[in-house]
Amino acid sequence: MVSMIKEHYITHLQENGYKCTPQRSVILSYFCQHKNKLISASTVRNDLEKDNWSISLDTIYRSLSLFSDVGLLGSTSLNGKRLFCLKNKLDHQNMFICTQCRTAKPLNFCPKGIVQSFFNDCLITSHKFEVYGLCPSCCK
Repeated sequence: MVSMIKEHYITHLQENGYKCTPQRSVILSYFCQHKNKLISASTVRNDLEKDNWSISLDTIYRSLSLFSDVGLLGSTSLNGKRLFCLKNKLDHQNMFICTQCRTAKPLNFCPKGIVQSFFNDCLITSHKFEVYGLCPSCCK
């Protein structure tokens, strides 16, 4: 199942004109295995090193930035750290983020229309909607 998901994301990367290098493939596999988790670049590097992958932090940052730019990953800042999460869909995604375990759950609605009604004289060209709190597991 993970390989089918990964292939879908690799195809999207290639359709946007980018190669899937071995390093990018490993990083993408890592995110497919940690779906719905917000992860920092340093955590990716540390976890990959444990699995005997030697990928520089610069390469990881460049890959994460590329994946974000083409819509494979979402990113946010939490407590001063930039965190990344594999998108469940390759289009815009709003999310609930657990501030304790860093689980990200996609919201099944978009509030852009509501916000647009308050700013009817403005053109909204982009948005990001995140709700922070504790997931059911962390509330226990």
